[in-house]
Parts: sequence; C-alpha cells; structure tokens
Amino acid sequence: MTGEPPAKEVRRHRIFSAARALLLIACAVAPAMGKSVTTASTSLADAPLSATAFMPEETAKTTATLPGAKDITPSASKASSASDATTATATADAATTPPATHPRLSLWADVDNNFAAFGSATSLTLMLDRMKERNIDTLIIEVKPVHGYVTYASKTAPRLTSWRGFTPSPDFDPVATAVKETHARGQKVYLLANVFTGGVLRNPDTGTTFGMVFDGKLNWEAWSYGLAARVENSSSKTTETANIVPSQERPTSLAIYLSPHNPAVRDYQLAVIRELAAYKPDGIILDSLRFADIQSDFSPAAREAFEKSIGQKVVNWPDDILTWKRGGDGIPHYTEGHLFDDWLFFRAKTIRDFFAEATRTVREIDPDIVVEDNTGISYGAAR
Repeated sequence: MTGEPPAKEVRRHRIFSAARALLLIACAVAPAMGKSVTTASTSLADAPLSATAFMPEETAKTTATLPGAKDITPSASKASSASDATTATATADAATTPPATHPRLSLWADVDNNFAAFGSATSLTLMLDRMKERNIDTLIIEVKPVHGYVTYASKTAPRLTSWRGFTPSPDFDPVATAVKETHARGQKVYLLANVFTGGVLRNPDTGTTFGMVFDGKLNWEAWSYGLAARVENSSSKTTETANIVPSQERPTSLAIYLSPHNPAVRDYQLAVIRELAAYKPDGIILDSLRFADIQSDFSPAAREAFEKSIGQKVVNWPDDILTWKRGGDGIPHYTEGHLFDDWLFFRAKTIRDFFAEATRTVREIDPDIVVEDNTGISYGAAR
C-alpha cells in the first residue's frame, strides 16, 4: 500500500521504542531532585573554585556568575482591584495557588578544576558558605572522575593523591565533610561518580596516560571496532580494513572507557556505589553511564553477553552487526548488518539493567537517597 513504511523500518521503530522505554523505566526508578532544578557550572566571585567541564567535547558546560540571593528572589505578584469583588476573587485565587519558591540551584564541582577547593576542611566550608550567600542550595561534588581514582578514603578504589600540583592531607575525607557541612547549613549534597570510565590519555601534570585501568586492569577496557576518525587524502584509504582494538588504541575522547559487559567491572562499580551510599548523601549521580560511541563495546565479554541475549552464535563477528568503510570525505561510514537492531536493544538494556541494579544497591542502604544518571543515548557517527 502506498505510503506504508517498509517492514525493516517498522521493526526498527519497535526496537527503538522498546529501548527508549527501558531507559525511561530506569530514569523513573529514582525520584526527582526537586520541582525546579537548575544546575550551573559556576565561578563564584572570590571563591576558590571554578567548574569547567573536564571533558568539554562530551559535556558542554556553561560558566556563569550567579547574582546574589536578593536578585533571584521571585517578585510577589500584585493584584490590582477595582472593586471588593475583584479583590475577593484575587484573594481566593491566592489561597489555592502554591506559593512562589526559589528555583533549585546546584553547583557542580569537578575534580579537574576544583580538587584543591575540596582538599581541606577550610576551603570546602568556604565554598559552602559562598554558595549559601548566593542562594545555591545543592552541591554536586565529583568524587570519582573519569580516570577512576576517587577523592575519599575508599576500601575499594585507589585514591587520587595529587592533581594539578595539589596534594591533600591523606587524613582528610572531603565526602564525609561535605555531607556533614551541607546538612548543617540546610543544603543538599549529591555525590557524582563516573561509572564506565577508568583512565585518561593525558594527565595534566605529566602528559602521559593515567588512571586505574593502567594499574593492571587493561582487560577491563571496552574494545572499539572501526577506523580512525578521519584521514586526509582519503581516496587511497577506502580499502582500509576495520578492526577491533582496545579503546586506548583508537580513542574518540580523552577518557578510556570500560566494558559494561565485564562482570568484574560491574561488581567493582557497584562496590564503589555502595561505599558512597554509606555516607548518606542526599543523592548519587552516575555519570559516564554509557558507551563511548557506536564503535564500542566489541570486547570478548560483549560478544559472549550478546550471543547469550539473542540465543545464537554470531557467525560473522562483528560484520553481522555493522561494517565500516571510509568515504571520500575522509570520514568512516558504517553499514548496518542484520543483527544491528538486536545490538542496539542489547546495548540499551545493558545500561538500563546496571542502573536498576545500582539503584537497588543504594536503596538497600538508604531508601531516601536519590539515584540519578547522566547517560548518552545518541552518537554522531556517520552512517
């Protein structure tokens, strides 16, 4: 019938709808932070912090200076009345209308720029005092950056001992202090942990690779299937053969991603999340809860998990999922295989299932802790 979509597109729509539903279910597991939340990467005047994104190519952050509390207080609405009846109506409406409230303002403090700012009790409490002066009521403090080292006294993960020339006291625990001091001021604190990353290509102090994945855990890496991002004079490169290599050998970002399909990776991340929940923060935000891109993850663990999910062996791995060829524009383009839709659903379900398990882990410790995620669900790879 004219205008009817082909069967493949109908199936694709169903696959994407199901995958989207899984992600929505995952997000619905955790209650919202508040009715009106504004998260700002902020530079506070005279305060020892800034919050520029560690990986600007992945997360666009806006740097702004927030006004004082008096400038962001909503003005009370004034009802002008021409008669007693109008005044009575306005009064009745006011009685049934919820009172105006301040927007929820959150400060996201990353490790890359603010490690020294929460490296001592003095600087951390100064940060919180400056936040309160500006009516910022929630601190989002990164405690597990993309390199995998944590900022607190962990029994599970290695601790970050020095960054950008600053070395904190090993006896100071910024997470315990942040929870205690925010609550003493009537503020909230959310702990942000990057999940499926474990290294960076360039340490700002040394310029070399850095991260927990290089501490004897290279088998935790996600594997990338594809070609280099771009080459010049590409007409002679169209016969390149795509291959599968560890993600650090074909980086698409500064971060080294881990395989979500590796049981050891999942168990490790859940152990870290369990430690964070024990601090009893107001919330935990799971960042980097995603794959690096459409080229990832094609590790042996991913293949085993995928074949189990579809109940059959993949005869031509990974070409039954997708194939790559460089175009005349120098950019790799992929062609979908007959298992491509199943692969997308499998990937979405992998992330959804981990988030659900992480949420259960937190709720077992304290059901009032909010669990949120920051996950990418689309990529810019050429097709």
